[in-house]
Amino acid sequence: MSIDKALAKTGLTLEGDSLAKENRNVKTFKRLIAAIRAAEAAVQDDLSRSQVELTDSLRKNLEQKEQIHLLQTELQKLKLKEQLEGMDLTTANRQQLLEVTSE
Repeated sequence: MSIDKALAKTGLTLEGDSLAKENRNVKTFKRLIAAIRAAEAAVQDDLSRSQVELTDSLRKNLEQKEQIHLLQTELQKLKLKEQLEGMDLTTANRQQLLEVTSE
């Protein structure tokens, strides 16, 4: 809720950056303070929701990056295995190369 909406809800209007002359009394200032506090609370609620959404999005992003890294590593292993199968190496040598490259 913006300050303008809070003021409209309480029936107050600002002229420039001050209240109209007929509205300058204690009761009106109390309503004005309440309206400003309500607007501030709404902004804080929006900020809190946004921070929760940001945290959730960052967590999901990190999970996706970890998954991408795992898949890239697996793809690299498979490509290496395919290349090794085409070479004339003993099974022990192939296994040894796979172990060295996966470390």
